[in-house]
Amino acid sequence: MATFEWISDATHPIPIEVLNEDNAQMAEWIKTLPIGALLIVLFAWCAGGLIAGYVARRLSPNRNSRPGIIASGLLTVATILKLMMSPHPLWLWFAGIGGCLAFGVIGLLLAAPRSYTVRASRTIGSPIKNVFGTLATVENFATAVPHITKVEFLSEKKQGLGTRFCETRMMNGKESMTELEITEFAENRLVRYLSEAGGTIWDTIFQVEEAEVEEAEVEESENQTEMSMRMEAIPKSLFAKILVPLILGAISKAVEDDMDSIKEYCEKRRSILTI
Repeated sequence: MATFEWISDATHPIPIEVLNEDNAQMAEWIKTLPIGALLIVLFAWCAGGLIAGYVARRLSPNRNSRPGIIASGLLTVATILKLMMSPHPLWLWFAGIGGCLAFGVIGLLLAAPRSYTVRASRTIGSPIKNVFGTLATVENFATAVPHITKVEFLSEKKQGLGTRFCETRMMNGKESMTELEITEFAENRLVRYLSEAGGTIWDTIFQVEEAEVEEAEVEESENQTEMSMRMEAIPKSLFAKILVPLILGAISKAVEDDMDSIKEYCEKRRSILTI
């Protein structure tokens, strides 16, 4: 910003007789400037917003958009202060502030990753068959996770590849509905759920395998299952590309809660089955 403002000042210096402190004189002098001089200044402000949003997000952990939003916001405030320091045409106020905000958003979008990944795992004291049955059977999954309040099937199939259903769960005290489909299914190995909500594709894979145990615990290995989950969020809309990284922390917490609920449910089933 300073570089381009310097170019503008160098090519169109303030006359000696015009005092910076005299707003009336400054206003009259600015009226005599060619449009190109003002456009150079406008370009500097827009470029500042773009670079601030891009660099701050590009360097942040997981490319979180919050630092980019803050940086672009600070540049916009600096632009407003610059406009207040001396009289400027009204159009430059609107163009300067709007340009900083708009190009700040562009910078954020340019720095956004293609997708965001959330991972979680649990060692469950229950056989693979029980754990997989909980993950791959929609009714069992809904029973295991207390936040899910309702499940409606949209396909004739109720289990396995091609199963489509609508899930209703409580989120922040409100009910939220999501359509999901099982797009990959391997018995006692993995199940994959795909959905699209809020302009984002949510691709979730659950995998199960026997937990690794010490030799002295081999007999217990049949009742120990390693469950892992990988959720990939792929924002598609402009709004989603800004929103998803902001709510990633809340999503990670919700995933951890779901994994704890599944673990508790499976281990209770195991104790019931062994009675």
